[in-house]
Amino acid sequence: MPIFYYFEYNDIFAKAYVVTNQWGLVDTLEGAIAALATSSLRFGIINRSVKWCATGWFVSVVAFFIKPSGLLVMMALVGIATVEFCILFLSRPSSRRTILKFLAAVYSIGFSMYGLALWLAFGSDYMSREVIAQAVKASQILISINQGSGPEGVAETPAVSSWSEEVERFKQFAYFERGVDKDGLELVSDGPVKLLRVADACKFTEALYGWANSIHWMDDFGDRNKAFLEKSPK
Repeated sequence: MPIFYYFEYNDIFAKAYVVTNQWGLVDTLEGAIAALATSSLRFGIINRSVKWCATGWFVSVVAFFIKPSGLLVMMALVGIATVEFCILFLSRPSSRRTILKFLAAVYSIGFSMYGLALWLAFGSDYMSREVIAQAVKASQILISINQGSGPEGVAETPAVSSWSEEVERFKQFAYFERGVDKDGLELVSDGPVKLLRVADACKFTEALYGWANSIHWMDDFGDRNKAFLEKSPK
């Protein structure tokens, strides 16, 4: 799931989704692979080496399979190759025919690799519709957190259909609606790991009840919390 690329390793998630291993936060690894792909391709074009160019295309495909955003690396490499070929073509007018043949060979190899990579990715669970949908939802949650908007900032509350969405919704509720006079929660630590304390149990129970009944649960949340949802704390 794409959500694992954004948040730290979680034992509960790992057990729920039977995750035996994970990359963690792979942005630095993807960046390093992207730099290697760029340098290999540029070196190959400058020295007219098909092998080095092929290496650059292949490494960019590796970046894509490290993290879906590696697709941007692949697109960027096409742009970089185009710029390099334009410079080479304009700076050496006497060798333009040779350069065009070299260009055709390089792009043929690159687009063949890209076509195969996209076919494998979108034809498997790696870039399935479910994964893409989860990525969009995770991105929306991150955007709302960065903009400082809580659940009230969303015009329509989306249906919650999985345990991971349930957890994210609760984290948004607990953090953005915090306040002893609001939901009875007091923020103790606002670092990378948020720590809240229940300062008023009655207000927290009322706020939690209101939050739970404001969401359309499509998973088993209603069954697990049937007694709580049916009995108002007031």
